[in-house]
Formats: sequence, C-alpha cells, structure tokens
Amino acid sequence: MGRLRSECDLAYLRKISAETVDLFGVDDAILYKIDADARCRTKDALYSEPSDGLAFVAYKIKANFTEIADTHEASELGETDVFTNVAFVSWNLLEQAGVPLDDIGDHISEGDLIELFYKGARLIYDIKQVDRAGYHNNTQYWTGYNLTLDRNSKYYPDRKILPPITNPG
Repeated sequence: MGRLRSECDLAYLRKISAETVDLFGVDDAILYKIDADARCRTKDALYSEPSDGLAFVAYKIKANFTEIADTHEASELGETDVFTNVAFVSWNLLEQAGVPLDDIGDHISEGDLIELFYKGARLIYDIKQVDRAGYHNNTQYWTGYNLTLDRNSKYYPDRKILPPITNPG
C-alpha cells in the first residue's frame, strides 16, 4: 500500500479497523469514563467544596475481548482471584459512540471502567493500561486501542460506580 499520503488514508484505515471488529467477534460493552468536571460541579452540601466521589459517564461501545489469565492467590488474610483480559477497541467505533477525547487525544484512560456481558454474567473491569494499537507500516497513524483489564475479587471494580449504601437509621 505504501505510505499514507493524507488524513483520508487514515480515515480509510480506521474504517477497516472498525469493520474488522464487527467481523471477528463483537462484544457489546459499556465504557464508564471518568468525568473530571463532574467533581467540580458537585458541591459538598456543608462546606461548598467539590465532592470527593468519582463521577462516570457511560457509553455503549463494541470491542473484542480475549481472556488471558486467571490467577488465584491464597494467604493467611484470605483468597484473591485476579482475572486479566485484553480488549481491542476501534477508534471509529469510539467516535460513533460519542466518546470524547481527553487532554492527550485519547478516548480511553487508565482508571476508566469497562462492563462486559459474558456468558450471562455482568462483569466490570478496571482499565489498567491503554496502548494505541493498529499502527500502519511503522508510521504515526494508529487505528484503535489495546486495553489491559483487571478484575480483582478483593477490590471489585463495581464499587466505583454503584451508589453508596446509606444507613437508614
């Protein structure tokens, strides 16, 4: 194919990447992106300071997931299971879902969450690492993201987005 000559070539390659995700096993998922501005909008009722909690915005996306490893650890403090997965998300599919770019020009950041519906179960993973992927011919042009996902049974990622439990008494 040779060199990329313009942004039109990049748009074409990103379209192919999105079609590849559609052709080879699409998994519906929900991306929970940290909303940094929401913390500033939400004020503490007593002191009028920004609230401490994280706020997430949900986006319905498509991705390819690969199960990598399950690690079981046992100690005198109890047992811990760590599930590690890898996902590929196409740049075009994120644009179609309306996921905004952050300050460095990426759609997804470490600390975001991704929810996967797998074999009848709802699983939420922490995004531990985000790598740009799909570089074409060793150029600066890329077409998607490789995500390293972790789910730890000691500290479930679900705790970040579930509403806090309040004491009725």
